[in-house]
Amino acid sequence: MSWGIARLAFGFAAASIYTVTESWLNDRAGNDTRGRILALYLSVNYGGIVVGQWLYTTAAPTSFVLFNLAAIFYALCLVPVGLTRLPQPQPAGVPQPEAHAGYYNYVLSLFGAGWMAGRFTFEPDGGLKISWCNPRAR
Repeated sequence: MSWGIARLAFGFAAASIYTVTESWLNDRAGNDTRGRILALYLSVNYGGIVVGQWLYTTAAPTSFVLFNLAAIFYALCLVPVGLTRLPQPQPAGVPQPEAHAGYYNYVLSLFGAGWMAGRFTFEPDGGLKISWCNPRAR
């Protein structure tokens, strides 16, 4: 149980540092250099994964040495982000979906088709009665 909670916390932390780093790189890189910068970033990232897998052969997996070494390297990857003097990227605006009349017409026609087929009826108190929720209506 505690391993699962620790794994969940580490996964959240790793996803957060990836998101922060990639959004910073994406914001700071121009259109002409973005591809090269992200390629270098991913090459270093995958190289670190390969070296991390190789480190399993250097010590016993049950010793604390590998865990401490991984923690040190993970903390070192946060240093460039923590020491930068650049302002943080501004969050991008979230686009709001536009409601189209076609969507409402589609939903209304589906409801009408269900009404005509007897799938929807109104109860005496005004509530909507759905036939597939009543086992006797089938």
